[in-house]
Amino acid sequence: MTYLLDRATTAGPVSGLGGTQLGYKFTRGGKTIVALWDHSGSTSAAIAIPSGPYTIYDWMGNGAAAASAGSPTFALSRSPIYIVY
Repeated sequence: MTYLLDRATTAGPVSGLGGTQLGYKFTRGGKTIVALWDHSGSTSAAIAIPSGPYTIYDWMGNGAAAASAGSPTFALSRSPIYIVY
């Protein structure tokens, strides 16, 4: 997923995650990119993102458009997901 993160600037860790869940925010070209994963297995996490459209990418770069109304819940695994808004 380097094409999402190339030339991005880190905005720090994602707050509100628990246990073995990890996440980092990046910014690039006016967009925010959030990388999330859980190194122990399958869990879910709700993160706050602005209302409106976003795209979620799996670790292979397959994207799906969605819309946020505040704090959507994402399924996490050992493979990272990327949320772009």
